[in-house]
Amino acid sequence: MKWCIEHPGPYTPSEEIELRKEAMAVLVESVKAGDITSLDGAESPLSERIRAQHGVTDFEMNSNWVGSSQDWICPCCGRSKFQVSRVGKKGQILAKLVIHHDHMGEAMKAAFHSAFEAAGTRVEQIDGGRLVERMGDAFAAYAEVLVCEDCNNADSEAKKLARSPSYFSFSIGQIRRLIRSADHRPHLVEPARAEKVWAEAEPAYKLRMKLISAVARAAATDAHWYEPHARAADPIPVFGLTRRSFESEIARWAYADPLLRTLGVITKVSAPNLSRWRQVAQKPGKQLPANYLAMLRTEESHGRSWEALPEGWCCPVCRRSKNELVYVGGQGKVIFAMRLVTARRLGVTDAHLQPLRIDAHELEVGGGSMRR
Repeated sequence: MKWCIEHPGPYTPSEEIELRKEAMAVLVESVKAGDITSLDGAESPLSERIRAQHGVTDFEMNSNWVGSSQDWICPCCGRSKFQVSRVGKKGQILAKLVIHHDHMGEAMKAAFHSAFEAAGTRVEQIDGGRLVERMGDAFAAYAEVLVCEDCNNADSEAKKLARSPSYFSFSIGQIRRLIRSADHRPHLVEPARAEKVWAEAEPAYKLRMKLISAVARAAATDAHWYEPHARAADPIPVFGLTRRSFESEIARWAYADPLLRTLGVITKVSAPNLSRWRQVAQKPGKQLPANYLAMLRTEESHGRSWEALPEGWCCPVCRRSKNELVYVGGQGKVIFAMRLVTARRLGVTDAHLQPLRIDAHELEVGGGSMRR
């Protein structure tokens, strides 16, 4: 890029802050002009072409769409971004790409927490927990892959039609067999094909679950073989998630999140319901297992939070003790989540207010909510 060549550096921190602002503006204009096509945006040439096709101006565009090339092709259905684009129920152009993944990692964690509780292990199993994190990918039927949202939705629909287990998901090759696709519309899932593909995949799925159960028991009872080492990242072709060589200069001058937000949509079509937690009745919590402290300490961040607080500590907001704040979360995981709340976070200007460590559950403080 010409701008990068003209600004080789080095620069002082203050100079670099100003240059980053300039670099952001240059990047946005370069994407808009079509000089950079490895990124996308609401005003890219492709987006203008999509607007003309649908006769609609507003986009609902996610960061995976913005961070991937304008020439991207879905590896599952074979459609281009232009072909994937369609008008949603609210009259907006849907422009979304999703990282499709196998759920064996979730199955492994659930089996680990279940085995931990059943075995009554009284000592934290940190290395066992790391083994579980690592082994989830080993039992996956396929690697994580970027697909269009329609292909990901087709997976969910096919699972319902085939009545397959929650931890099973179809690979992109399997999804390709059970859909009928066309430009600018969602895929049609063939029920008979979904049932047939699941029937073919079921024996291997059952074998994987059996192996997962055995590994989970070993990890939960310190009968495993794992010594921790660095884990390589999965290649997902989205700016900010993986480093592509041709984007090295972009990454030097622009942080991923601000850039993707700047390039993305200006108009928000839908917003999350931030008050939903007040409107939905909370389900009663699951009873803690007898060995919950060992399970809690297995998650190192929770263990550090637990050890950092004295035995008689209680939350300054809800007045609950450490033990009362522990709960069983998804996949049977024992959770002890805390937040350090400062005056700035609470919107208080009193400089004498000391930082507070509070329960990370949703709390309402001074009219504002803090959520997990």
